[in-house]
Amino acid sequence: MSAAATAPERFALLLRELATPDSARVLVVAHRAGYLRDWEYQAPENSLAAIRNGIALGFDALELDVRQTKDKRFVLVHESRLERVTDGGGFLQDLTWDELAQRRLMYRNGQRSEHRVATLEEALSAARGGALLKLHPKFPVERFAELREVLLETGTLEQALVWIDWRPGEPDHEAVQALFAKRPELLEMRILANVLDTKEVRPALKALNPAAVEFSYEAFAVPDFDAGALETIRSAGARVAVNCMGRAAKGEPFGDRAVQQGPEKTSGWKTLVERGARMLQINHPEDLRACLLALGLTS
Repeated sequence: MSAAATAPERFALLLRELATPDSARVLVVAHRAGYLRDWEYQAPENSLAAIRNGIALGFDALELDVRQTKDKRFVLVHESRLERVTDGGGFLQDLTWDELAQRRLMYRNGQRSEHRVATLEEALSAARGGALLKLHPKFPVERFAELREVLLETGTLEQALVWIDWRPGEPDHEAVQALFAKRPELLEMRILANVLDTKEVRPALKALNPAAVEFSYEAFAVPDFDAGALETIRSAGARVAVNCMGRAAKGEPFGDRAVQQGPEKTSGWKTLVERGARMLQINHPEDLRACLLALGLTS
């Protein structure tokens, strides 16, 4: 893509890339909308400022954590306890939206910001037409129908990927299967299926028809990884995604550890991409983007 591309042109390209799983382009997903340099950008994690900043920096997708308040408003908050992310303590589920709106978000260095918690509707409106979104729901699956309605109302159904945990044994696994079987309209949402290993690929594809299938770094980086599963994913029209925030195994330069080494030491990233990864979630999206530019894997 040309550096002179307009914002609408860039967004249209992202939608085309998402629908082209065998494309060589690698999509950069910024964890919590890119939070490690929050003080530098004056943009706390999961805030409207972080969303706007991530779009301005050219991140392809922004990962956002979605929870619900006591009165069931969807808001962007990473964890249920509030003392790290806001200037007050307690649990999110004990506060109404009006009460939460009085709080101010904190920077990682402990400084108080002037930003408040964002509602999901505000976040979707801020991101509309600017970047893909990876929504991480941290609320009961029974509320997914409400999430779909918000995506429809804000006109962001096509750009949002809803993260679904498809790992057997997880608390919501059976509930997710039952819900999507009963409510097929929920599959109008673009799903990102998080799988434990390659054995879960076919069941996830059948049940969720996802736009992307995500592996952890630990699962994807093992030497005996079943590469045939990736062709199954691509043949189903889905992208191969990797959450790269896991620890490097046996000193291998994967994950955030590799991206901090700079564009001249990109063997870890190159290996992930050569194995078929086409969407990488990372804590250092600026540095990952620089690495991918050096490798000719993004533009």
